[in-house]
Amino acid sequence: MALLIKVDGTRQEVKGSKPNGGLTWDEIRALIGVQMLQPVACNSKMTGGYTLFYCDEDGKLHGKPVNHAATELSTLTMIGDYLVGDVLFCKRGDK
Repeated sequence: MALLIKVDGTRQEVKGSKPNGGLTWDEIRALIGVQMLQPVACNSKMTGGYTLFYCDEDGKLHGKPVNHAATELSTLTMIGDYLVGDVLFCKRGDK
């Protein structure tokens, strides 16, 4: 199951419409509210098993608020950077 972390810190496990519960590109875009997705690989040992996350490619340019909870989960993967907007973390097979 994928994990959606909203800007307000809310966490929600989500399943997609694929037979295995995987998410389509359109479902991912709708969940995080973007047109341009930025996929980022992450170290599953540091993120609780998540191997990839999706965020807004242009979120910083558009002034979206910092997502502190998502940044904290990914912090060891991207030291010194931060995430904005809603972020979707996926495990192998979620996409």
